[in-house]
Amino acid sequence: MIEVNDYIRTKNGVIGKVIKVLSNRVFLDNLGYAVLIKDILKHSKQLIDLIENKDILKVRIDKTIMFFGIDESTSDTKYKEIIKSIENGECELLEILTHQQFEANCYKVGGKQWD
Repeated sequence: MIEVNDYIRTKNGVIGKVIKVLSNRVFLDNLGYAVLIKDILKHSKQLIDLIENKDILKVRIDKTIMFFGIDESTSDTKYKEIIKSIENGECELLEILTHQQFEANCYKVGGKQWD
């Protein structure tokens, strides 16, 4: 059951924190409109649980900002290291760029599609 303060990820890659729940929709802190519950892919109390394959993470390690792309070529060990570092507070998760957002907004050089 989705509750206020849960994080949600929609089918089209929008991530947000729930500020209000109605019978068939939720309102998010980063949107000016409601999201239908049927369009929610997953939800969690922890933002880190919403990370998917091909997402891009912006993290701060000490005073350095770094970006990590999570995809099939990222070894399972490396992925777990990044997530563990975030959970342990060794680095701070600043932003998640979902693969749907990236694909919708990127310029495809030469008209080629990304796999």
